Amino acid sequence: MTLFRSITYLRPIALMLLTAVSLLPLHAQQSEECHTNKWEANFLLGLNSDGYDYSISCAWFPIRYAGVRLELGFAGEIEGFQDWGREEDDDKYCIRVKLMPSVELRTPTLINWRSMDATIHAFANPGLSFSPGGAGSKGAEWFNWQLRTGLSLQADNLRFSLGYGISDYQLFSGNARSGHDGTNLPCRKWTHSAFLAVGVTF
Repeated sequence: MTLFRSITYLRPIALMLLTAVSLLPLHAQQSEECHTNKWEANFLLGLNSDGYDYSISCAWFPIRYAGVRLELGFAGEIEGFQDWGREEDDDKYCIRVKLMPSVELRTPTLINWRSMDATIHAFANPGLSFSPGGAGSKGAEWFNWQLRTGLSLQADNLRFSLGYGISDYQLFSGNARSGHDGTNLPCRKWTHSAFLAVGVTF
């Protein structure tokens, strides 16, 4: 009797689950029809605790709100004013190349800016970075994590993003040489950054 009563109580739940499962193909088909631009090319420019960074990337979004991104960029010191335009002094400043695979998660539309035919979304971009050490470094960390978050404005096939990032990446890891005074600078525990990015979806 107890078993029969349990089955009776579970029947409505089972019916709802079956209904939801049966509607999944329809929902997936509708999402696929709306989600036509699955690729994005992006250029990013930012300032961080140790200097600057810039990068280019390509992202693939198999579904509207989640995708993967591969990014190639550089991080380096900002040159002293006295060295601007002097190519012979470029090599004395610390600069590192970075390869950054990541996952990108986006929210549904937060603000629908109808007058501009644009939408605003939030995003989170957790990932990894692989980077050889800077000049003069020894035993530099080459593997780090990073997290970027922010807001993006989507207008037709253009995307403009403004955000904040945090990472355990350290430009002067391994006691790399700094170009400002020719000495080695201590590493920070965290690197904080602010960035602007422009992307094209297709």
